[in-house]
Amino acid sequence: MTERSKSTDLEDLAAATTGALRIVEPADEPAADNAPLQRTGWSIRTKILSLVVLSALLPAALVGVVSYLTARSIQDEELSEQLSTRIEVLEEQADRYFDARVDDAEVFANSFVISESLDVWRAAPAGSDSRLALEAGERIGAYLAEVRDRYPLYRELSVYDTSGALVAGAGSTGQAEAAPAPLVQPSTEVEAELERVAGEPLFYVVQKVRNRTDDWVGSLVTASTLDGLWLDLANAQQQARGRIVVLDGDGRALFSSDLYPGTAAAEIDSEGARLALAGGFGIAEYPDQSGEQMVGAYLAGKNLGIGFLIEIASDEAFAVSHRLRDFTLLSSLLAAGLIAGLGFWVVVGLTRPIAALTSGASEASAGNLTVQIPVSSNDEIGHLSRVFNRMVSSLHESRVELQRLSNTDELTGLHNRRQLARLFEIEIERSRRTGRPLSVLMIDIDHFKSFNDTFGHLEGDALLRRLGSFLTQELRATDVLARYGGEEFIVLLPDTANKDAEQLAERLRQEFIDQRRASADPEVTLSIGIATGPGDGKTRDQLVAAADSALYDAKRDGRNRVCVAV
Repeated sequence: MTERSKSTDLEDLAAATTGALRIVEPADEPAADNAPLQRTGWSIRTKILSLVVLSALLPAALVGVVSYLTARSIQDEELSEQLSTRIEVLEEQADRYFDARVDDAEVFANSFVISESLDVWRAAPAGSDSRLALEAGERIGAYLAEVRDRYPLYRELSVYDTSGALVAGAGSTGQAEAAPAPLVQPSTEVEAELERVAGEPLFYVVQKVRNRTDDWVGSLVTASTLDGLWLDLANAQQQARGRIVVLDGDGRALFSSDLYPGTAAAEIDSEGARLALAGGFGIAEYPDQSGEQMVGAYLAGKNLGIGFLIEIASDEAFAVSHRLRDFTLLSSLLAAGLIAGLGFWVVVGLTRPIAALTSGASEASAGNLTVQIPVSSNDEIGHLSRVFNRMVSSLHESRVELQRLSNTDELTGLHNRRQLARLFEIEIERSRRTGRPLSVLMIDIDHFKSFNDTFGHLEGDALLRRLGSFLTQELRATDVLARYGGEEFIVLLPDTANKDAEQLAERLRQEFIDQRRASADPEVTLSIGIATGPGDGKTRDQLVAAADSALYDAKRDGRNRVCVAV
């Protein structure tokens, strides 16, 4: 059997031994070779702590839930009562305001200036083109201007005759184009309507004007703003929570506690607004347009088709019950945390040795054989921990020895072919990444079989060891030296060009011969083949084949020489 076959058999035996070193599982529960042991279920510590925490948390949580529900129920009743009262007051304020505007229109219409001037207007020939009609219109206009100066909330004051013709007007435009045409000739004594003019809500009142004989002689139209009502509600709202909204029939805000009348009013699309306009009265909880949860009191107005709405954010409305909920939750958590801390301190003292043993066993099963468990007691668990530590130490020593045997050549102590293959791939990848050359020397002892036949196999083994020792001393720390098989050695020279590798190989060949002669040992020569990547090959097999071919050329040309791959 050759030395190369001996080395190969040793490597296979080491690999088989390494693969055989496994924890034996029960026959009915086979485990994967490299899979770590997984703990299933809850640990003893977790079970005890869970029981302790639940014992403290459940009663506190139950009391907290009952307290919160009771407080929420009480606050719901109080809030409903407050909102109901507030929205009823809101409607009363609005009704009083609109009734006051109707009363004003009746007072203005009963003025003798208006009724007598309208009689003159009607009696004047050719209608408003006559001098008498003009004078009557001027008297009415002067009266309306005086009234408007005294009451600034009236945007327009206009008087029409029974045919619907404008007699006189006073206002921002001095005309009554903004007045609703159907109301100029009212079917009843007085009619009222809300209209938007240029985006501003105006309250129109049409009051019939009668003379001394109670004949209908014309109509007075007043257009008042809602500023006075807004100021009243805004002042009242300063002392209350939430937002007040007065809606028109289209769902747009006439005004609100934070929206001045006449400013742009977007449509309010919420459940509260729809309920307020649909009719009825009540309290509801719903999300507003932005998605925020609100509590709203809604009420449909009896006149003018308007709706009233008071909205409060749910977080604000139920702040007291929320604070009670948060306090209860915090108290429960603090109580559970305190009990858990005390329980943990007690349980840890009982379960720490078991946890350490479990953790150590998991690490050992995952491949960490350097783990050592601290021994903190002399009881059964302490004894088990000491046995476990000795077992893991023995396994670790066995693994280290097996790894050494599987990666080194038994005769020379150099890297074997298995380890060479791994290091070869590392150096090729480094050469590819850095762009630096990688040279390979394949060294063979000339006439090694004849040497064995002449001096015996023991001397041949000694020659292989001396050559390995010589090469180790002469090469750099970054170079890789391995016994390839039999009398062949391979050297990897990182960052070494072909010319430098040739010079090194020639020096090694000559110095080895000189050392043999100086020690009076039988003369032995070396043949060396050189290949350099990536020019001679980009893979391990290509470089080895190129170096082997160069070695063959050296043998063919007479041995005891260095040849470079062509």
